[in-house]
Amino acid sequence: MLLTKEEIELIRKLETEKHCHPENLIIPSDEEAELMEIIRSDMSLEDYLSLPEIEQKKWYINSNFYDFSIKGPFTNSEGKEVWGAPYYFEPWHPDILKRKY
Repeated sequence: MLLTKEEIELIRKLETEKHCHPENLIIPSDEEAELMEIIRSDMSLEDYLSLPEIEQKKWYINSNFYDFSIKGPFTNSEGKEVWGAPYYFEPWHPDILKRKY
């Protein structure tokens, strides 16, 4: 995900806030999860923040721990400096925490 410095700080904050902790997340219905799986690869921080809080609680903020590096800066189409960060969103399910990568 390409993020500005401010967005990197925000996603780190969101990742550690109590509403993103597993005990506060909501398992989406099967139908919701199917749709979420389709859109997850394009899900941006802006998309996530535009959701109502109840819908945000259905998404888990994850990161690639094997390559947790922030690369850049790059210049986006608006001329802003952005960095590549290994964050991504996926539909919440408790089994996420049991996965082996």
